[in-house]
Amino acid sequence: MAQKNSFPTAIDDPEKHERQLALPAATTRYAIYFTPRSGSSWLGDIAIQTKQLGNPGEPFNPPNVPVIAQRLNATDLDSYIDKLTRVRNTKGVFGFQITFGDIGVTFEGPHALMKHFQRDPCFWLIRENILLQAVSLSKKAQTRIGHTTQTDAAQSADTGAQYDAAGIKRFLTHIDHYERGTEAIFTRYKLAPLRLSYERMTQLEPIEVAQVIARHIGLPDMQFDRIEQTHEKLGTSLNREFAQRFRTEHPDLMAEIDNRRAPMLAQLESLETLTARQG
Repeated sequence: MAQKNSFPTAIDDPEKHERQLALPAATTRYAIYFTPRSGSSWLGDIAIQTKQLGNPGEPFNPPNVPVIAQRLNATDLDSYIDKLTRVRNTKGVFGFQITFGDIGVTFEGPHALMKHFQRDPCFWLIRENILLQAVSLSKKAQTRIGHTTQTDAAQSADTGAQYDAAGIKRFLTHIDHYERGTEAIFTRYKLAPLRLSYERMTQLEPIEVAQVIARHIGLPDMQFDRIEQTHEKLGTSLNREFAQRFRTEHPDLMAEIDNRRAPMLAQLESLETLTARQG
C-alpha cells in the first residue's frame, strides 16, 4: 500500500471527520488512466466545469496523497478512498485520473486499486504520436512550462528549449513503459476502457467531450451549459522539428515502438463513433 507516512497517524479534527463521514458516497465512479502529456489536465478541467462530472484530478499522485490525506482525516488508504468518494463527488459522481506510476507507488500494484475500482467504468487516454509526446515532456523538463491560458506560452517554451536526444529517448521509453504496464492491467483484470487519444479528443468541442464522459459512465441524458476552452496547446513547429530529427537519428527504435503500439492504436475510438454518441 501507500507508504505509512503518507497518512496522518491520528484524526486531528474529529468533528470534521464526522461531517465528512456523514456525506453521501458517490453513486457513480470512474477512472481515467493516462500517460503524461496526453491532455489529462484539459480533460479534467472540462469535467470540473460541468459541475456534474466530479473533480477528476490526481488524488493518487504520490506527492498529493499526504496533503489530501491530512485534509480528509484519512489514516490509511481505505479510509482515504472512502473519504475521497464522499468529499470530492459532485451530484453523486466521483472521477479520478491515474498513471501506471501512481498505481505502483500509491497502491503498490494494481491489486489494491482493483479491490476498490475494478467494476467502475474507465477511460484510457494516450497520444497517438508518442514521439511528439516525449518531445513535449523534454521541453517541459527544460522550461517548466506545462499548459497555460497565455497565448504567448508556446513561444516562451520554445525560447528555453534545446534539442536533447538523450532526454527525448528517456521520456519515450518512460511513456512506452507506462503504456505496456497499463495495458497489462487491462488484460489481467478484464477492464474495457473507452480508448481515447489526445489527437482525436481535441478535435471535439468541450461540450462534446463532456458528453463522451457522461455517456460512458452511464449518464447519457446529462445536459451541459457552455464550457470554456481554458488550456492552450503548447505544441509548436519546433516540437515537430525535434521529433523529425529524433526519428531520423533513431529509425530502429522508432520502428520497434511503432510496431508495438500499432494494435493499441487500432483499438482507439474513432471520431465518428465518439460524435455518434452525442445523439
